[in-house]
Amino acid sequence: MSKNLSGYCLGLLLGLALAWPTSVDAQGRLGRGARSGPTGQQEGPQATGASGLASPTVNSELDKAIEAHFAEKKLPGLVVLYARDGMLVYKKNLGFADVASQTKVNENHVFRLASVSKLLAAVLALREEEKGNLNLSAHVSDLLSDIPAHHAYQVRDLVSCRSGVRHYNEPTSDQSPSDWDQETYATSLEAAQQFWHDPLAGPIGSYHYSSHGYTILGACLEQATGKTTAQLIKQTLANPHGLGTLAAEDLSVNQPQRVAIYTLNNADSVASGNREIERESLSWKILGGGLECSGLDLLKFGIKLCDGKIISAANVKKLMKRLDPSDSYALGCSHAVENGVEVFAKNGGQPGASTYMWCIPERRMVMVVLTNRWESGGATELGKELRDILLNSEGASGQSPDLIVENFQRTSGPSYSNGAWEIGFEFEVKNQGLGPANIQFVNGIRLDNQYRWSGFMETLAPNGVKKKSSGKVKINDPGKVMGGRKFEFFAVADAPIAAADTSMSPNGRIAETSEANNTAKLVVTLPGGIGDLQGNAGDHQAPSRKPGSSRPGASRPGTLTENSGAASGEVDRPRPGTPPQRVPRPNLDRDNRARDSEEKEKPADNTSPPRRPIRPTRVPPRPPKS
Repeated sequence: MSKNLSGYCLGLLLGLALAWPTSVDAQGRLGRGARSGPTGQQEGPQATGASGLASPTVNSELDKAIEAHFAEKKLPGLVVLYARDGMLVYKKNLGFADVASQTKVNENHVFRLASVSKLLAAVLALREEEKGNLNLSAHVSDLLSDIPAHHAYQVRDLVSCRSGVRHYNEPTSDQSPSDWDQETYATSLEAAQQFWHDPLAGPIGSYHYSSHGYTILGACLEQATGKTTAQLIKQTLANPHGLGTLAAEDLSVNQPQRVAIYTLNNADSVASGNREIERESLSWKILGGGLECSGLDLLKFGIKLCDGKIISAANVKKLMKRLDPSDSYALGCSHAVENGVEVFAKNGGQPGASTYMWCIPERRMVMVVLTNRWESGGATELGKELRDILLNSEGASGQSPDLIVENFQRTSGPSYSNGAWEIGFEFEVKNQGLGPANIQFVNGIRLDNQYRWSGFMETLAPNGVKKKSSGKVKINDPGKVMGGRKFEFFAVADAPIAAADTSMSPNGRIAETSEANNTAKLVVTLPGGIGDLQGNAGDHQAPSRKPGSSRPGASRPGTLTENSGAASGEVDRPRPGTPPQRVPRPNLDRDNRARDSEEKEKPADNTSPPRRPIRPTRVPPRPPKS
């Protein structure tokens, strides 16, 4: 290894204040090491095994995607940082922190985090629980004695958006002052008292996205610790971990590294150009959307979080655990299984910021995307595209599948009971690959492009070894009117490509459902009726890649599903009066279906298979900007 290369790697380590013993050790974990590209941007290592990146050309792919996004959106500034195995291995800074002064943006500039703040809020709550200061199972009324009686939920419900506390544009109380959210507050408790007389907007225990709920969470933390929310951010998260720029945004404090923030001259047109705007006070919602941080410090936070250095490894798992398996929102973030690995992510958007952060703890992968404009910022859209590149989601397109579904047959029924038809089934999965499928994979039964049954198979040996799956599917039919109808079920297997397969990089993940022989069909006719009626089973084709889809198996469980973007590059938001579309499975970052008024993006970040069909929710209209 050259002196220049080892010095560069060591410099990255020291810059991130991480604990690898030597640059040689770190380089060995990452493959060939970093080098300078033709544009002077830092390029990450090439793939040389399980700890390398997904593709030898991954850096040029990242460059192309980021540069295209920046040009299309005409952003004032954009920062993208990516870490693997505790090291910064890729960065891209484009545009300006301040357009007027032509100050080029870099990873040390301080951005608004918008609703990415909610992820840090959840980590803060878990850390204070570890310290014995807070119990997430406690009822809020035990901590806030003056809070109205209808707030009969637990602290955990606030962190997981299951308290029913209202969001923007939802019913208020006559006791709530007008324009209270335009004021500056010294504590979260002062802010919470302004709106806590408002009625709940949803039932306790059901998902209902709310920035206001995180303000009440802040009040609970203040009462439990005797410190203000701003102090807790500094003393619990920032200072112990060397995150010098992480703070509650305080307009009375001069932060010289803050970026200028912008809006479009015409909200419907990126061609209209950017206009600088003034910052409004975010003191009422510090934990819901009021934090600021540099890109580098946010990346360091993600690295240390994944490594169990901020909260315990057990609590990192708790952070990702969904309270309702059919909903992707966990504690302050959304969770999914994508291509065989667990991902958690959070996005945000508010005046002057479009933000996104995703982490894969088991691979020690972290990415941060920050912009200084909200409208059409597209941080979520870009972050998910880059994750696809890094996981090599498309790398296996057209390859022969490792998993074959065979002998799909009924074992019982159809029988009718309690308003539903029940059909027993079984099928076999064979691994014809050269290596084992050694990460859990999904088996599922689909009807009408929705999973009616799903399960996980932990491992499967190579070279023709088979395992059997069995279960029951139900078809709801309270009036017993479906007798005589014919239904086509498809059994599906989906797994990471076998590690010893030589057809592509071992870091790639094949979307097995894009292969026809990775499914098997079973036709079932329900008894009774007039006979020979066709059931509602879509177009009766095996589940496959959608025409024009950029990724194989885009609608399957265990991967991301993207919603098509609007012309501006933003993900479409359902308009009032437009029936929302059903989705076949939970959606990572689904919190944006009822998102913060700050949030513009609606990511789809991914997920494990649903336990039950998901009922879509309508998105409330965005509140007028101040």
